[in-house]
Amino acid sequence: MSCMKVLPVNFNSNISVTLHNAPQEKKIPNQNLTAYSTGLSSAYYLPVSFYGNDNQSVLTKDLKSLKNLHCPYCGTKMLSSDEIKDALSASAKVKSVNDLFKYLNKYEESINPRFKTVIGEVKHVGYANFNKSADEVLENCKQNMKQKSNEAYKLMLTDFDGLLENGEFSEHDKEVLEKCRKNIAEIPENIKTRIGIYKEFSKTLKSSVAELETPVKNKIYMHLNNNVRDAFFNEYLFEQRFGDETSLTKIFLKNLMQYSKSDVRRVSDKIPADIDNIMLCCKHCEVTGKNLRNKDLKKQYYYNHIYELCRAALAGDLHENRAYPAMLQSSVIKNFNNRLAPDNLQPDLRALLKSTGIKNPRYVEFPLTDVPGIYCASCGQKTITHEQKAQIYAEIQDAETIHDLLGVFHKYREVIRPKYAPIVRELEKNIMQQPAIPEASLIKNLKVFAYKNIQDTLSYNIKNVEDIAETYRLKPEEEAAVRKFVSKANNLLLNTRPDVLFSLDSYYEILSELAGDLNSQTRKEIWDACYPNIVADYARQIVLMPTQSVLDKGKPELKIMAEYILNHSLATVDHLDPKSKYNYKRQKNKVSGFPENKYENLVVMCKDCNTSKSSESLNRWVKKHPEMIRNMEKYIAQVKQLRKDKIIGRKFDYYPYEVAAQFSRLTGIDISTTGSY
Repeated sequence: MSCMKVLPVNFNSNISVTLHNAPQEKKIPNQNLTAYSTGLSSAYYLPVSFYGNDNQSVLTKDLKSLKNLHCPYCGTKMLSSDEIKDALSASAKVKSVNDLFKYLNKYEESINPRFKTVIGEVKHVGYANFNKSADEVLENCKQNMKQKSNEAYKLMLTDFDGLLENGEFSEHDKEVLEKCRKNIAEIPENIKTRIGIYKEFSKTLKSSVAELETPVKNKIYMHLNNNVRDAFFNEYLFEQRFGDETSLTKIFLKNLMQYSKSDVRRVSDKIPADIDNIMLCCKHCEVTGKNLRNKDLKKQYYYNHIYELCRAALAGDLHENRAYPAMLQSSVIKNFNNRLAPDNLQPDLRALLKSTGIKNPRYVEFPLTDVPGIYCASCGQKTITHEQKAQIYAEIQDAETIHDLLGVFHKYREVIRPKYAPIVRELEKNIMQQPAIPEASLIKNLKVFAYKNIQDTLSYNIKNVEDIAETYRLKPEEEAAVRKFVSKANNLLLNTRPDVLFSLDSYYEILSELAGDLNSQTRKEIWDACYPNIVADYARQIVLMPTQSVLDKGKPELKIMAEYILNHSLATVDHLDPKSKYNYKRQKNKVSGFPENKYENLVVMCKDCNTSKSSESLNRWVKKHPEMIRNMEKYIAQVKQLRKDKIIGRKFDYYPYEVAAQFSRLTGIDISTTGSY
């Protein structure tokens, strides 16, 4: 078979990087192997090592001197140590409103998005007072910001009153909140400095919330604090904080640009800052403690930052630390569970991995994931390759009407996972009944359909529990547990809404609570009868409710749904014997090498099965999914035929027998390799 064309790629989570100081031949391990449950793509990287200077101060100086880099957290174009000096020097020449506007336009890309409101206010006031000096305009803006801070403070007190009036709190919590409300209302009267008001407010609110017993106390803190914090944060831009300036223009611009200068912070807050645990970001994100775990983080900002670092490294701007981007990449994968691993290998990253400074980079291919129509070894359904996925996504994006999109589903109906088929059938039914149905109405109908399915399944599960309870002789405490479950499940049923994602976590919690009070036989029967079916319904509902960050990209909801459904049929590599087992052995026994990556331990699984299996042992997985025995035979027969047709190379001559033997070793079940299935 010809060399595989790699499209989306996940980095191997088992990256072990070693800093190497050439003169002293000193190796410093800076990564521990960690197990992750992320399904791998068709190619993934094995450990690399690199040459670099292990002096943190040298690396920090190099990073802060780099130009044209964007913050991995917020996307702001950061200012290097030299650029910030130039920016502050240029601020001294700003006298008129015209000069101020020219300055703001010049550094527009470097002004943190957080201050868009302030810049908008400055321009609004500036255009209305164009003939005045910059200092006069900014003084006017300062008073406006002060007024907005006062309004935010008053609005917070009003919200506090509403919280006390409408919230359901215990006597203890109500007493704490009432005392907090009284103290907060008195702060502006007792403290005269603007900075002091917010500091005292934050301190009072934080200490009071810490005393609360309610589980939503963090939400209460954020609700009351956020708007006040943001308003005062904007006002601080006009306050004297650096040096002893007399010009308000210089004070404002210095405060504004200081937040854009490049700085370093820890990749993970759980371990000390060291050469393998630092990353570059803007000062604003460093001060506010932005984190790569933030659910609102835009991955593209992080990707761009990595590739810009690679370009700087290839250009020699990182001097002895040009392998730093590879180190940062592996450190982030380790600390953030592979969540931010890029979907593909950009040219700059590939070039860096192959350039001098990277020692023995190599990746493992599993060519079977590149074969169109290869069967999933677990569920037996046909999968799609990365190239097919790219083609399908292009067809989805090119679909101009709902009918065109339905045509895409019909074309690829063979690879749609069975659990999503009801959604596609309902889509077809709606279009047949109303050919001109608006997209918004169609989405609403599909959400109602998914909601009714969940309602029916939940009602069925409640009846199931009651029937099973009648079958067995339960103890009084077990009968009480069943009644408690039925009551909570009915409340959950009443609170389910078509436009709100079903609370699967809440259902899991009450079902677990019931199972914990029952004997093993009853527990297993109830769990098997009442959980898998609701999970399938939840999966159908979630494809219709994309997150806000996905919607912000501008794609229609129907196209997002189509991509989500077909993406679950992607061919991925699964380890029959999970990687996590070998990671543990490497940590404990210092075993080198990667025996889990031998072909005999690798099979193709669709993304849906691979994600569900995660790091579960094959033996347990097969007990839950006995159909895999037959599907493995089907998969092996297909591989033998592919080899016979010379679609795959000679290295797969013995693969069918080796993988069958591995399956037998792990499960004790012999499967046929004859091809009759």
